[in-house]
Amino acid sequence: MKVSVVMPVFNTRAYFLLLAVQSVLRQTYTPLELIIVNDGNTSKETIRQLESIACYAEIGYSLVPIRIINQENKKISGALNAGIRDMTGDWWAGCASDDVWYPDKLKEQVAFIEQHPEARVLYCDWDFIDNKGNQLRTYQEPGFKDRMEAGRYIINDYFGNWSGMMIHHEVFNDIGLFNEDYPTREDFEMNIRILTKYMMHRVPKTLFGYRVHGQQLTNTAKKEMQNKYRIMARNLAIEYFGDK
Repeated sequence: MKVSVVMPVFNTRAYFLLLAVQSVLRQTYTPLELIIVNDGNTSKETIRQLESIACYAEIGYSLVPIRIINQENKKISGALNAGIRDMTGDWWAGCASDDVWYPDKLKEQVAFIEQHPEARVLYCDWDFIDNKGNQLRTYQEPGFKDRMEAGRYIINDYFGNWSGMMIHHEVFNDIGLFNEDYPTREDFEMNIRILTKYMMHRVPKTLFGYRVHGQQLTNTAKKEMQNKYRIMARNLAIEYFGDK
């Protein structure tokens, strides 16, 4: 099974970025490739780390081919889409540049696909981790019996963190890529569109660490923007699945 990993990067702290990349390269199931999207970084620290990663890949130290796409800043959706367009695998797996995959993340998801060949979209449970990598608590994602149940759930509550998802390329061909009109809550909107045609399958295992830190929400304006786009996505869910 050919899995392409896409990692968007914008001004991520160098140490977090290094840990994220290492967590992909150290998977017990080796991915086909790691595509890092340099989304117009302005942080010198981040740029230097990307240059180091590029040198590491060029020398051939990595068993996983690494490609870096350089582009002007297009926000998270545009960066994700650049990686999806460039991937050569059958399956897409996203990894945020400050999150950490656990070693068996891909192995467990690939095993699930082999047991459920009809699956085209997977998500999993995850841990909240702090700046030092300490586990704060585990988030157990909900599971559903069908698309409508999941669709009605997503009207009022989000599920399916893209850092823990795997999506078959035919899904993107069918429903389109991430909506670049959404500078935030892009995964919420994507998951709603997925559920209009595809079941989202939960892998009931904790497979990655989601880092919680001060860079994520630093001011009221960012919170207000997230709320705005969450409301937009919720209205889309109501349109598809009904407010029940």
